[in-house]
Amino acid sequence: MPKIPLKALTDFTTTQGPKVVKFIKENPALIPPGVAVASKISNSYQSKKEKKVTDGQIPFRKQRYLTYKKEIIPNLIKLQRSEILDYKIEINQFIDQISNEKKNEFKPKNILHDKRTKNWEHLLVQINDKLNSKDYQEYRKIYNDLEYTSEYFRSFEYLVETFKHLIQENNPSKIRDFLVAQTNMRLEDINRDFWLT
Repeated sequence: MPKIPLKALTDFTTTQGPKVVKFIKENPALIPPGVAVASKISNSYQSKKEKKVTDGQIPFRKQRYLTYKKEIIPNLIKLQRSEILDYKIEINQFIDQISNEKKNEFKPKNILHDKRTKNWEHLLVQINDKLNSKDYQEYRKIYNDLEYTSEYFRSFEYLVETFKHLIQENNPSKIRDFLVAQTNMRLEDINRDFWLT
């Protein structure tokens, strides 16, 4: 990424800034049409971008990346564990595909592949964090109420049963080990939230 010359930017702002403010004060009628034109340009650019996606001009992996950024990541809180794990598996497959392409193609493309890999890894980190935090929240609910039935853990009932069994054994070290393995949370947080000593 190119470095922005801050000195040139500050010099430009200090010399041209007062002129721009003076122009705006003298010609307030010209500002609303300019803003309207800018919003029309922005809307047309966005509609062209969406048309490319619907027409299939954007590659599948890029479409999926945009879908993840706009739809899936913001709605992770509403998903069940199985759905989040499916997304995690898909992202891992995309990362593997990119690394295979990197091995098979020319060196100059490696920079592009590295950027793509980094983008997918950022999404993977967000999904892993959400998975761990959601697991942790559900385990806290189960710990506080053994009768609690978790919709989030549907098709992962064996984890819930294992956790309930550990609670009934009343062995804090086993509960702590289970939670650390399942949620990757810190021991201090687990001891505090589950009253384990």
